[in-house]
Amino acid sequence: MTTTPSERPDPPTLVEDLLLLLFQPASGTVAGENTLFYVLGGAVLADLALGDHLTTAAKGRISVVGSPPPDGLLRPAWDHLAEKPRGVQTALAAIGPTLREPGLQRLVARGDIDRQPRKVLGLFRSTALREGRTERRARLLADVRQALVDGVQPTARVAALAALLSASGTLRSSTARSPGPRR
Repeated sequence: MTTTPSERPDPPTLVEDLLLLLFQPASGTVAGENTLFYVLGGAVLADLALGDHLTTAAKGRISVVGSPPPDGLLRPAWDHLAEKPRGVQTALAAIGPTLREPGLQRLVARGDIDRQPRKVLGLFRSTALREGRTERRARLLADVRQALVDGVQPTARVAALAALLSASGTLRSSTARSPGPRR
């Protein structure tokens, strides 16, 4: 079933927002690919914590609380942590590597990023990522800039995004101004 932007009523996860901020429209790439799974895993942990599904346990470990989150992107991490409390690094390594593609699929479904088929060297089929039809990336960038540059008190979600961008090592390139969405 193909999903159009209007058919995705659920709010975006931090994984989606972080991927959208890390997306570089000029090159069609995602910044920080070498360490991407760590920050995407961190986004899931932050989402779980913001949703009151996660707590710190003894000896610096994290564990789940309450009922599992309804979002299918967050649920596998909750299930993994429900088995037993785990260290953050262990959790990041276990949950982060599988998040890039489902996060991108959600961004495409929302219309925030477009996938365009193309040929490389005239022979090989490939897919290019392009900025989508929404202005959500620009709004997220504005929120992060207001917090980091203008000193505006951020929401917990924006603070988490700024921290995750900083942890990715791509804060400068991720928050660089980009042209608006293509028409």
